[in-house]
Amino acid sequence: MPLSSNGIVNKAVMLLTIRDYLCRHPATTRQIAEEFGISQRDVQRYLGDLQGAPLYTPLWQDEMGRWRWIVNELTVADMLVYGLGLERPETPPLRAAPPGTRCVITGIPITEGYLVNDLVTEAITEFLDFFRGHPEGWVSENVGRCFKAHRETARCCLIFEDGTHYDPLINRESARGQQRPCWSELVRVIWPERIGQRVLCILTTNMKRRLWPRARVGALGARTPVYILDADLNLDGCYIINWPRMIKRLDFIEMLYSTGFSKRQIQFGLLQAQIAYEVGIQKVLQWEGELAQIRQEIEFLMALLIAQKKEEIA
Repeated sequence: MPLSSNGIVNKAVMLLTIRDYLCRHPATTRQIAEEFGISQRDVQRYLGDLQGAPLYTPLWQDEMGRWRWIVNELTVADMLVYGLGLERPETPPLRAAPPGTRCVITGIPITEGYLVNDLVTEAITEFLDFFRGHPEGWVSENVGRCFKAHRETARCCLIFEDGTHYDPLINRESARGQQRPCWSELVRVIWPERIGQRVLCILTTNMKRRLWPRARVGALGARTPVYILDADLNLDGCYIINWPRMIKRLDFIEMLYSTGFSKRQIQFGLLQAQIAYEVGIQKVLQWEGELAQIRQEIEFLMALLIAQKKEEIA
């Protein structure tokens, strides 16, 4: 049975465990209870949660009373719509699409949606790129909702498949002032409690660009897709992040940052800093040797971007 660090059953992990089990082994409520050593009442509660979460569907019972679940393909637009609660736009109207139509952004088959020409505005500067060279095509309803909600979608986000949404900021003080999570703290909070869950992660320092059409949905773990945009670090793309490695790099960087080195010095060389002589050359040379091996890693660059100085304990 999935347990948290204090021994209490982790609900999110339990939901995923049951879901994945049903994908491979259709089972009755009693069989599920026996498989995981929990009560049938608990199983009913977990199944109710799975049925009630829009991103977990479809879950149903067959004629033999066995619960079944099939993996549904989640698009970036689906994650944004469910996570942010984006409403259907009043205009343009949702239309029935011709047979065989696919969304030109997600590629999924659709029976209704929006014509690209009815949806686009002058704010979309990369027209052909966004619509894969098909400006005459169609997009799904959720893609249309995302395009109409530009202000809500042009920002950092971390959204999980159960609809849990975070809108983090890099700076800790700004995050707390706005009662939003800080990236440095959030990446640790979700690990490893949400390992294996599908997630949409966009990390940007430019809140004007529309990045979500280029982002990807993936599982939190050793190969997590993260769209990162930062001009100073020359990052603009969807990168595959090893989450535990990134956290390890973050621990190291924040130790150096709190010691007195700037982020630029951590990125390009500690020996150029005056504080290196105060700390001790031998120690700094040791740190430099470690940094030389990891500076080109994407995990290092992501950690450098979100790193914050450790708070002093009064």
